[in-house]
Amino acid sequence: PTSLIPGVDFSNVVFQMKGAIETIDLLKDKGNVDISFNVGNMEALVKTIIVDDVLYVMLEKAPTFGLADISQYQNRWFSLKLDNEQDTSINMVPLVGSSKSALDKLTEEEIAEFENLAMNASFKRILKKNGAEEIGGVNTSRYLFELDREGISDYLGKLKIFLEKLANRDSYFATIDLPTVNEGLDKMKNPQGEMWIGKKDKLPYKLEISFSSDMDETLGLKGTYDVNVFMLMSDWNVPVVVEKPENSEDFQSMINSSLEETRSKGRDAGVKANLSSMRASAELHYDDNGQYKGFCKSSGSYGGMQQLTAINEIIKPASAVCKDSMNSWVTYSPLTSGYWCVDSKGASMAKTKAPIGMSCN
Repeated sequence: PTSLIPGVDFSNVVFQMKGAIETIDLLKDKGNVDISFNVGNMEALVKTIIVDDVLYVMLEKAPTFGLADISQYQNRWFSLKLDNEQDTSINMVPLVGSSKSALDKLTEEEIAEFENLAMNASFKRILKKNGAEEIGGVNTSRYLFELDREGISDYLGKLKIFLEKLANRDSYFATIDLPTVNEGLDKMKNPQGEMWIGKKDKLPYKLEISFSSDMDETLGLKGTYDVNVFMLMSDWNVPVVVEKPENSEDFQSMINSSLEETRSKGRDAGVKANLSSMRASAELHYDDNGQYKGFCKSSGSYGGMQQLTAINEIIKPASAVCKDSMNSWVTYSPLTSGYWCVDSKGASMAKTKAPIGMSCN
C-alpha cells in the first residue's frame, strides 16, 4: 500500500530487532534492544534499555515524512516507569506473557497457575524433521512446523476462565480483553515455519516464519501482503550487563509538554487569524462612518467587538486590547510568548512588549 503516508512506498517494509534480554522471573526483565524500521526511503532507529522496572528509549534516527517533524526528539533518552498500576492500556499478552501491572496483582500460586497454562499450551505442531545444521557453533536439529490453531484456541479458552476467576476477587481483571487471535489466524494464508533446536540444550537458535494476508479494506487498502520473520538467538543463560543512561527525561512529562506546545501553537494561530480579519472589518467600518472611531466597540457582522470576543475566548483569562481614533486604530493580543499586533497602517507583527500608542511600531 502506498496511501498510508503520502510519498512513502509501503511495498517493502523491513523491521529489525537486535539485543539481549534477561528474564529473572515474569515480573523482572532487563536488557537492551536496538530496533530499526525501514519503509521505502524512510528509516527510523530506536534504542531501548530496560532495567529496574524502567524502560529507556532513545530515537537515534528520526524518520522524515510530511506529517510531522520529530527530529527534535533525536538522541534524547526518555524514561517510562513500568509499574504504573493506573496504566490498564497494556493488557495480558495471551501467548507468551502479560503486562507487569497485571502480574503485580497475582499471588505466587496464581502466577504459578498462569505459567503452567502457557507451559502446557500447544502453539505449534511439528510436521517433520528437516535435517541438521550448525548455528553459531551449536549443533541443531531443523524442524518444519505449523501453528496449532486448535491448541491456541484451547489456551485462550483456559486463559479466559482463569481471568474470570481472578475477576471475582479483583475487578481489575474484568477489564482485560483478550485479543481476537483466532480471527487473525483465520486471515493468514500459506503459513510456513522452520525452527532450529539445539541437540543438547533443546533451546531455539533460529526461527523462520512466512505467511500472507489480505489488506484491511476498512482502511481503503486492497490486495495482499507477505510477511517474513527471521530470528537468530544465541548466548542462552548468559547474564546481561545493562547500564542506565546517564541522563533521561520523563516520557510522560515530554508528552504533556508536547501536547501543551501543540495547544499553544493552535491558540496563537487562532489569535493571529482573528486579528487579521479585524483589518477588513475596520475598513468596512470606515467606509460606513468616515472614521475609525467606535470600531473597537462596534457590533454586527463586521464589528470589532465580534473579533475581540472570539480572541478573548481563545486566550482567557487574558484579554486583547483594541484602541481607535478618527484616523487610526490598533489591536494587539498576548500570545504564548510576547504579543501579536495589527493596525490601520497595515502592520501585522510580533511584539515583545505591548504597544503604547495608536500603532504597532
